[in-house]
Amino acid sequence: MQNKPFTDINYVNWEKYVNNGIILLDFWAEWCTACMAQDEAYQEIAEKYSGKIVLGKIHVGDNRFLADKFGVRNIPF
Repeated sequence: MQNKPFTDINYVNWEKYVNNGIILLDFWAEWCTACMAQDEAYQEIAEKYSGKIVLGKIHVGDNRFLADKFGVRNIPF
């Protein structure tokens, strides 16, 4: 991926983003082949709506708290 028009969201900064307008969250992991397959589409959405909505990616392995908080049981979600 060349640029990064989305925000890496984690348990430290998530409140800053989820309480601020419209947000699209992508729960992912590096071992998830379906997550990688949809990454190009997510990148296109991020570029198209840049500045209009917050697009965030949450790594489920590093942020189990957030996955549990949002009820994520499977990825991609």
